[in-house]
Amino acid sequence: MIEVKDVSYGNTSSSQVLYFTGGLAVFQLPDGEYALGPVPTANALPFYTFKTLEELTNVAKLAGALRVGTNETIQMQSTEVAFWRPDSTSSKNGLNSAADRWSGISYSAYLKNDESYQTIGRYISVSMQATGIRLRDIALLHHDQLIMALEQPSQVGMGFSNIQMLDLYLAFHSLATELCSARDYLARLAAMHIRAKDSVDNMPRLEDWLKKPAHKDHIKEPLVQLMMNAWGSNESPGFLRTLGDLRNKMVHRQPMSANPESAMLKTMETATDFGPILTIRLAPKRSEEPDINTTQDPFEAILQLSQQMEKLSTQAADLAKYEPEIISFMAK
Repeated sequence: MIEVKDVSYGNTSSSQVLYFTGGLAVFQLPDGEYALGPVPTANALPFYTFKTLEELTNVAKLAGALRVGTNETIQMQSTEVAFWRPDSTSSKNGLNSAADRWSGISYSAYLKNDESYQTIGRYISVSMQATGIRLRDIALLHHDQLIMALEQPSQVGMGFSNIQMLDLYLAFHSLATELCSARDYLARLAAMHIRAKDSVDNMPRLEDWLKKPAHKDHIKEPLVQLMMNAWGSNESPGFLRTLGDLRNKMVHRQPMSANPESAMLKTMETATDFGPILTIRLAPKRSEEPDINTTQDPFEAILQLSQQMEKLSTQAADLAKYEPEIISFMAK
């Protein structure tokens, strides 16, 4: 229990926005109903309303949209703070994400004077928190681009590009990089579990170390086994290896802004019982691929990798040496 002084009290307010792929966003209305939008009607940008979030989610699925996460904004007098919760998180002992759990594990290691474990646990927590923020950035930027497209009806259904797309590309680059950082910090932790040398600090090096005859039995260690199953092989790659290939392509071989497969933005319209729902996505140049339905939405692809990393990090937390401890504060 940490004692704190000079605590002040005041009124606060909060609001939550749930984001989907495709640029869709959900707001809860004062009467308790939910609004999905933006949806163009008579040259305006109103929202369709639903009585339940389940009903709304089912309609969004018809448009091919996947839930990404919730952004909660808390207003405290002149200060505004935002918290992001990826949709794939699960609560355990009051901790709602992998980032929270690893922060708690790091603190527990600190209480046990295990500096090395404390440090790597903190690194994992920071990287997982950063992945959530970058995922939020991509969702917000898609939403902004959809609004801009709908404010110019001539762009609906047509491919277009603008200067703001650079922010979107950079958010993709940053997310892929942070996901790989979390991957390699987890690999380093697995190496610590089997007392591998300090230079074994990423997945390729962990794989090479385990290939040595003297080390092959260490694959049975639970955290090592978890990581290697997610890594896979060259012949049958797991999602961690796929993630590394994606990061290397973006960072080392071909920037996303120079990739013809994501050269423009394009809106798509889906008919539903409630009316047409429009979404937006990065799409190939028309000369490269006229039918975007034959290619996966880049946002959907990296979202799935992010959700797999969140799950893996949570499973790894369950195999950590220490249970997470929550820091408590008491006002004097």
